[in-house]
Amino acid sequence: MTLLTIILAIKNVLILKIQDTGDLNSETYESKGDFNVNFAADRAKNLVSFLQSKLQLNMINKPEEATASHGTVLDTVFARFLDDIQCFTVEKYQKAYNMPGIVDWYRDLMQNKIDKRTEDWFLVTGPGPLLMIFVTYIYFSTSAGPKYMRDKKPYSLKNVLIIYNFIQVVLSCTLVYEGLASGWWNDYSFGCQPVDRSMSPKALRMARAVWLYYICKLIELADTVFFVLRKKQRQISFLHVWHHSIMIVTAWIGVRFFPGGHATLLGVINSFIHILMYSYYMLSAFGPHMEKYLWWKRHLTTLQLVQFFLIFIHNYQQFRLGCDFPKIITGLLCFNAGFFTYLFGSFYVKTYLSSMSKKDNRIRNAQLTSNDKND
Repeated sequence: MTLLTIILAIKNVLILKIQDTGDLNSETYESKGDFNVNFAADRAKNLVSFLQSKLQLNMINKPEEATASHGTVLDTVFARFLDDIQCFTVEKYQKAYNMPGIVDWYRDLMQNKIDKRTEDWFLVTGPGPLLMIFVTYIYFSTSAGPKYMRDKKPYSLKNVLIIYNFIQVVLSCTLVYEGLASGWWNDYSFGCQPVDRSMSPKALRMARAVWLYYICKLIELADTVFFVLRKKQRQISFLHVWHHSIMIVTAWIGVRFFPGGHATLLGVINSFIHILMYSYYMLSAFGPHMEKYLWWKRHLTTLQLVQFFLIFIHNYQQFRLGCDFPKIITGLLCFNAGFFTYLFGSFYVKTYLSSMSKKDNRIRNAQLTSNDKND
């Protein structure tokens, strides 16, 4: 029982040490909202209780082996105690677990790095609404929606689609106009344009345009909803879902942190492409008799590829010019533009080039068959 007495003595000394540390520091660190020292104390107390119970059980079950192993167990106990004592200072425990660093970084990001002009705007106050919309969209597009429509006939939605696409054309025209009038027509620099965070009329107008762009990206999620309700499941590809998902995230980052400056050219170019794209969708919604006027579908995909290429070049130049714009956002936009170029390029090759090659082969084979019959 001597060993148990030693462990109990160590336990009492250690708990006193923990309490002293907690009494000296708990008020200071709790006032900062940092890591609570008492958690470290509880961890050490649990460790001592666990080792004590293990030793008691060992001495009862195997008394002859327990006596021989006391020295090794005691060394282990002291080693673990020393490790824990080193963590009882708040700074070292924070470094060991790294949790407060992440929490403090997030708190600093959401409180000090945001644009104060837009922090209270609708659906911008925090990441909660965005996360809920994001998860709901993914779940509905890939699971709930298709299951709901499994045994149902597809909805027509002809009039709904005509009105919806017309509204999208109007919104896209508005965004192009606002983006140009707020800076890109004659004020902004295409080489380097920092964010103007002032309360000037033009700066606020650009911020409102960025917010409207974000709202439009949320509305565009209805594209997928209509595909599901019309049972156009082949249209809901990885490219389609990824494109809509990542656009609402990047648009939220823009209006929350950078509602203006260099990155807003993306919104102007993208909105211009959407004028053409939703015009195409609106015309196609009228019915099959409009197909003869929709020969330019392939060129629409080409314009989308040009869009991503221009966005990539426009943002990549910041790494060489040293622009006063966050490099992490520049890198995100470059990656996004490059990835979309790859995805849309693959779609273009598969849809148009491969299909044309197969069509040419069918025509060539038909001609050869006809020649064989004539011979």
